[in-house]
Amino acid sequence: SLVFNGSSDYIYSASQEKFNPRAGDFTFDWWEYRTASTSGKATVSRDIAGGYSPFVFGYSDGTNLLAYITSNGSSWDIANGKTFGTLVLNTWTHYAIMRVGNTFFTTKNGAIQDLWTSSGTILPSTADLSIFRYGSAYTSGYIDEVRMIKGYAAWTDSFTPETKQYGLSGINWSAYTTPPKSGTEITPSVTVTIGAGGVGLDITAANASGSDGYLNLDIYGAPLQSLSPISSVVENTTSVN
Repeated sequence: SLVFNGSSDYIYSASQEKFNPRAGDFTFDWWEYRTASTSGKATVSRDIAGGYSPFVFGYSDGTNLLAYITSNGSSWDIANGKTFGTLVLNTWTHYAIMRVGNTFFTTKNGAIQDLWTSSGTILPSTADLSIFRYGSAYTSGYIDEVRMIKGYAAWTDSFTPETKQYGLSGINWSAYTTPPKSGTEITPSVTVTIGAGGVGLDITAANASGSDGYLNLDIYGAPLQSLSPISSVVENTTSVN
């Protein structure tokens, strides 16, 4: 886990299209150990400027942790103070927010806290994604296992949170006009279809952006142990290249 002092510590990542859920399904979940209930401090926001950030999760009103989401940048029209439940201090607590179709719901330690519907498209942004900072407010405490999934909800009902670290799995992809990940991002205009076969992956990409581009793939896999342990590994040079 990471510790934050509440006055200057925070984490940020430069903007990527994968941080824009838009109208699609998504999951954002984390474990936190908050050490102060100060109002106005949040767990994650789509940018650090404050105001109508596309989304703000884990925002404290002094008593509860709340979710705010906008589609227009001028009002919290998708979520206006939806609750993650009562704020817990000095205890590791798991929080999550999911979207499935037009249904949103929040959970605390796997129990549903709030549920609502909206067909709105979450405002896309080119700002940083920040953790434990919103505007000029810094959150104090510890955080661990922060995860964002774009494309599906990890849970669709009450659940028991995992108590061990997450493993990376699946395939993340993006597309830019200049390699490796620079120039103009054209990810929203590129469709990638991936099929797993008996001897490998079949990857098909269609580019509707009107610009030449470069496809970036990050592939994560969990090893499977056979009854006869593998004793050697051979890399296919063509595939590696």
